[in-house]
Amino acid sequence: MREERIKILEMLKEGVITVEESIKLMDTIESQKEQEEAREAREERKEREDSSGGSEPNFTIWSTDGSKRKRQGVFDQISEMVETITENVTKGVSDTFEQFEVGEFTKGSKFSFSDSPENLESIQLKGKNGPIKVESHDGNTVELHGKYNPRPGRKPSFEVTYNEGRMELDYDYNAVRSLSLKLLIPNTLIKELDLQTSNGRIEFEDIKSSTIYAKSSNGSIVVEDTESDLLVLGTSNSSIVLDDVKVTKAKLSTSNSSIKLEDVFATEIEARTSNSSISIKDLEPLENDVTVEAQTVNSGINVELEGVAAKFRAGTSIGRVMTQGRFVYIENSKSFVKAETPNYDEAEKRVNLSLDTANANIKISVDE
Repeated sequence: MREERIKILEMLKEGVITVEESIKLMDTIESQKEQEEAREAREERKEREDSSGGSEPNFTIWSTDGSKRKRQGVFDQISEMVETITENVTKGVSDTFEQFEVGEFTKGSKFSFSDSPENLESIQLKGKNGPIKVESHDGNTVELHGKYNPRPGRKPSFEVTYNEGRMELDYDYNAVRSLSLKLLIPNTLIKELDLQTSNGRIEFEDIKSSTIYAKSSNGSIVVEDTESDLLVLGTSNSSIVLDDVKVTKAKLSTSNSSIKLEDVFATEIEARTSNSSISIKDLEPLENDVTVEAQTVNSGINVELEGVAAKFRAGTSIGRVMTQGRFVYIENSKSFVKAETPNYDEAEKRVNLSLDTANANIKISVDE
C-alpha cells in the first residue's frame, strides 16, 4: 500500500492525474486494504470458533431497520449495534474534538513516541474518526501522541517504523473505533508529510515541508503559518482554510463547504468546491505572478486584493459579476467579465484569476 500511495503522489506532482482522481485512487486502495483485513479477521475468528468446538449459541435478533439477522453470539450482535451508533455520533461531533492538547485526553487510551531519527525525509500517518494536528518545535525530536478507543474485545498495538527515511505509524486499523493524533516535528524542513483521517480535522501550524498531502472526510483542513512547495488538500463536507501560507503550488478540493485563502503567497492555486463559497483575500505572488483557478456551484466567489495588479476572467449563470476598482474591460456583461488593471503589464506583482460559479454572484475588488 505504501508504494501505491507514493506512486499516486508522484503522478499528482507530475500533473498526470488531478486532485479528485488522486483522492479516488487513494479511496480505492483503502477500500481494498480494509476488505482484505476484514476477510483475514473473519478467517481468524472462524479458526477460533472451530478450535473451541463452535460452542457459542446461535441467536436471532431484529435490526434497527426491522430486518431479521442471525449472527454467532449475542455479544457480537450488541457490540455491532453499539459500534454503529458510536460511529454515527462521532461523525456528527468530530470537529468539536479538534482542540485537544497533549496530556489532556479525558477518555480512551493513550500512547506516545519520541525519537530523534537520522535522515528523516517523510512522515505518513493515518487516523480514524478523529483529528490530526501537526506543529513544529525548537528541539530535534519527533514526538507522536495518540488517543484511541478500541473495538470491543480488541487490544490494538501501535508501532512507529522507519524505512528509507520514511516514518510511519503501524497498527491494526480494524481494531480501533477512533484514533486522534498530535505530531510535533523539528522546525527544520521535512520533505514530505502525508496525513489521512476520517470524520476529523487536520491542522498544520508553523510547518516547513516540500510536500504536504492531507486527506479527510467530514473534517476541515486548516493550514497556518506554513511554507511548502506543494500542498494537496482534499476533504468533503468541511472547509479548507489557508492563512499566512507560502506555497509554490496548491491543489484544494472539498464539497458542500467553503474554501478560504487569506495572506497567501503563491505561484499557482487550484481551488474547487460545490454548494459553498470561495473567499480569497490579500493574495500575492511568491515572485512575479500567481495564477488562481477557482470553481464552485450554487454559491459565490469573493476576491479582495490590495497592492497588486490583476487580470481576470469571471463567469456565472443566474448571477452577476461585480467589480470594484480601476479596470480596463475586454468583455463586460452581467454574467461574464474579462478585465485587467491599467498597470498590469508593467507591474512587478501580478495576480491572474479564472473564476467560475453557477446560480450565484462573483465579487472582485482590487485596490492597487
